[in-house]
Amino acid sequence: VTLDMEGNILVAATAVGMYDGWVDDPSLENEYRYRGKIYYEGKDYTEIYTGAGTILLKLTPSGDLTWSKMSKLGLTVMDMKTDNSGNVYYTGVFVNVAFFLGQELQSNGLMDIFVAKASPAGELIWFKQFGGGKPYKIGDGQGDIEQGTHLAIDEKGNVYVGGIHFDKANFDGTIQPS
Repeated sequence: VTLDMEGNILVAATAVGMYDGWVDDPSLENEYRYRGKIYYEGKDYTEIYTGAGTILLKLTPSGDLTWSKMSKLGLTVMDMKTDNSGNVYYTGVFVNVAFFLGQELQSNGLMDIFVAKASPAGELIWFKQFGGGKPYKIGDGQGDIEQGTHLAIDEKGNVYVGGIHFDKANFDGTIQPS
């Protein structure tokens, strides 16, 4: 949860599990297979696909919903910040294949870091991912894991990301050992 300069409330919450009324439709692509609804103050706002995804909301200072978005599949927002123009920056982690603000993601290994900038209306402006590329093999306990955990924006709009990585990670062509 964070506030923008106007006092609007931005929320990123992980949606996990199923509930009464969920639908498992194996004829649909994985992105759309598990379906359900999100409710805010008793109102049905947007169709979401539950299981492992992230709900993004923007509320006015009085709590009225401005917009809602849903990432799909294995993506978790770990931190978010806003700049003086009301743009929203996100960092976190995604596993294998995920979808975030219309962007399809494919991890380079088990887990990758993502950093994204969205407009005040919740539309994607840019997206970056960083990962190692060593696939995870069940049972051998090895594979690359990267997670963006913290984020800062300076007055000039420079973005700083903190996080963790194991093994080697690729940051825009620069390979960093852990």
